[in-house]
Amino acid sequence: LGNDKVSFLAGYHFDQYNLSFRQYSLTDYSTLTRGPLQASRNNDGQTSTHAMFAQSAVRFLPQWDVTAGVRQEWWAATKGVVGSVPVPDGSQAETSPKVSVGYEPGQWKYRYSFGRAHRFPVIAELYQSLSNPNFILQANAQLKPENGVHHNFTVEYGLPKGYIRVNAFRDDIKDAIQQVQTVSGNVTTSAFQNIGEISTTGVELIYDQRRILGSRFDFMFNGTWMNAKVEKGPIIDFTAPNHPLPPPGQPGPDSFDLTGKQRIRLPHWRANFF
Repeated sequence: LGNDKVSFLAGYHFDQYNLSFRQYSLTDYSTLTRGPLQASRNNDGQTSTHAMFAQSAVRFLPQWDVTAGVRQEWWAATKGVVGSVPVPDGSQAETSPKVSVGYEPGQWKYRYSFGRAHRFPVIAELYQSLSNPNFILQANAQLKPENGVHHNFTVEYGLPKGYIRVNAFRDDIKDAIQQVQTVSGNVTTSAFQNIGEISTTGVELIYDQRRILGSRFDFMFNGTWMNAKVEKGPIIDFTAPNHPLPPPGQPGPDSFDLTGKQRIRLPHWRANFF
């Protein structure tokens, strides 16, 4: 732009994914001889995303800067077939803004960032269903995109050939896409569904030092505390094999509410170094 205090970036993005899945019987397990096509288990579909984005950064005072940007997306899911049954097409348009403000007095750096982001379902979550005698994977062509609000505050102190950085963050995501598993006898069922609202609060510490004590060795440490839980979750309908089925329209006797539960596979503490 001819001004070293102002920068501007813009662009266009396009992606398209296609799924065509066929499942066959095995006529001989010892030789893995493929048998006839299981026509009732065909899965097909297509997803595409068009997006335009723009971002501008301005250093309005010697130690201050602000960055603002926006991304507009047009997403579509078409030609869907799950278990040989056609499913309706879907499309949605979403806007994702972001802004950050930074202050850098000397060796210190402070930055607050805010952004709204959307994650659309991937093609496997929408259309890829699988089954065998012990496992069932259920796709969900009715999934809605995730809608997240993200906050991050960073404090960094510069060291000779390194830095120490602390990040405090908070993420609130509506309609989070989660894979939920239930077990009945020796059959495990895994299904994709939207979770009403989840939150993640955490603090991250990073220490990065190059050429320790004048040697050729570098050191990097990263530690994170995080609390990820379901703020508003659905009731998972489930009936154990040893319990009678409920009346039509009512949840099973072993159903459970996800509200207040911790998110799976997200531990409170994580650390690594090298």
